[in-house]
Amino acid sequence: MVATDWLVSGLGVVAVATRRPGMKWWWWLGISLVMLGVAMMVGAPDGRARLIVCDVGQGEAILFSQDRFQMLVDTGPPTNKVLGCLEKYLPWGDKTIETVVISHGDADHDGGLNGVMNYYKIDNLYSAVRLEGINEQINYTDNISKGGIIKYGLMQYEILSPESIENDSNRDSVVGVISYKDKKILVMGDVPAEVEQRLVWRQEIIGKINYLVVSHHGSGEATSQELVDRVKPEEAIISVGKNNQFGHPTKQVLDRLREKGIRIRRTDEEGDIVLGL
Repeated sequence: MVATDWLVSGLGVVAVATRRPGMKWWWWLGISLVMLGVAMMVGAPDGRARLIVCDVGQGEAILFSQDRFQMLVDTGPPTNKVLGCLEKYLPWGDKTIETVVISHGDADHDGGLNGVMNYYKIDNLYSAVRLEGINEQINYTDNISKGGIIKYGLMQYEILSPESIENDSNRDSVVGVISYKDKKILVMGDVPAEVEQRLVWRQEIIGKINYLVVSHHGSGEATSQELVDRVKPEEAIISVGKNNQFGHPTKQVLDRLREKGIRIRRTDEEGDIVLGL
């Protein structure tokens, strides 16, 4: 009789054949190889593009993944909950993240970066402001600002802000649109209403936006009426921690979105939010 043990891994629970007394070694080897092959097939790239707003608690981390290309926008807080999200959605054996963009230097957005670097190789690391960390690559990020574009296949990430650095963490947040085929996701970082309004007035945001990743976890200082009226997304996604001390998301932001008939999705209620693109 063949015994089976169960191994918990990034693929979930995987069956592993275990040799028992009297069992021929080649049977044991063959069964183990078959099960390993099945596990690898389950975790193999399928060609589909996905955008995952990771549940990192009170913070933000957004992963675009297609085949063996990944772009991570922010890394969440120092709790390193982002690692669980990466393990879940990266292909089997993939230990490289091609692009990481840090929107700004607040700990709930860049606090997981050192942790990510302990487990993954990062090919390209971008930020609009200077970051500081243990890893030398963090101290010498590639600069990104308004007009910058990151492309991979049909995916394009266009930076709308900042145009210049104001030495204000939230105002200097990277704002960008991730496009894939006919889908557009507007990612706001932590910018306040004044920056949102400037983007609207200057008509920096053009074309239909399907998904809005709400600024500053639903803070009342952002997601202005001007932005909501201009963008009119199908869904608004809020990356936020359960029972957080800041009262995010605020009632006024939720009401503003509901009045426009926008579906609201929250990581504190759903966990990871996966968008098939």
